[in-house]
Amino acid sequence: MPRRIGPWRGPSELENMKEKMERLFEESVGRGWGLRGWPALRRFEAMKRAQEWAASPRIDVFEEENEVVVKAEVPGLERENIELSLEGDILTIKGEKKKEEKLEDEDYFYCERYYGAFSRRVELPTEVQSDKVKATLKNGVLEVRLPKTETAKKKEQKIKVD
Repeated sequence: MPRRIGPWRGPSELENMKEKMERLFEESVGRGWGLRGWPALRRFEAMKRAQEWAASPRIDVFEEENEVVVKAEVPGLERENIELSLEGDILTIKGEKKKEEKLEDEDYFYCERYYGAFSRRVELPTEVQSDKVKATLKNGVLEVRLPKTETAKKKEQKIKVD
């Protein structure tokens, strides 16, 4: 009788392999999603995160001796389209970039610029005086200067190393 060559050992092994594959699939993807729904959901969530990321301004937050400074890139925005609010140690920057023109009949080759509303919350590293905050907008960069409270200034002490 000729000897079989290869991994095939009969129908029972095929059933075991099928069960293992189904168990692996359910563990990694979850029940009820199916092969078609799961990748589509992941793509949708990735697109949503990318849109939120694109809408949110890039920021720098740093401390100077008497102030906390927040700089945010907001290209194309006018002063009237930016709203700042401070609640406790959270600075919120809101804005809206409006589309300059409406091209209904034109065919787009690329459309990468973001238009619409955004909101960015920034946790400040120390207490600030909310009544003395100053904000300026120059060349697409919003600069917010938040003076530290007296107690926040006194917390920082230099320690001599022996």
